[in-house]
Amino acid sequence: MAELALNNIHALRETFQEKEKVRVSAIITEGGDLVNVVPAVVKMQIMVRAFTIDGMLDASKKSEPCVKKPEHLQSEEKSRLTIRSDIFR
Repeated sequence: MAELALNNIHALRETFQEKEKVRVSAIITEGGDLVNVVPAVVKMQIMVRAFTIDGMLDASKKSEPCVKKPEHLQSEEKSRLTIRSDIFR
């Protein structure tokens, strides 16, 4: 799901306004220990930057659904998504 989220965010880049200079940076901080095995836990950090706060909030609002699990893939497995918004000036 993490790779799918990154691809979804990449597809959004064309929708960001050029004048806002939006940048969405992501890193997978935890993604398993073995090759060719789907990890039980994947942790990502995503940072949204823009020229204005309104531009950042707009890009963040567009990016948020990209990391949520689609309803048709919901299962009894527990998945947790924590979204924290910090604005640094």
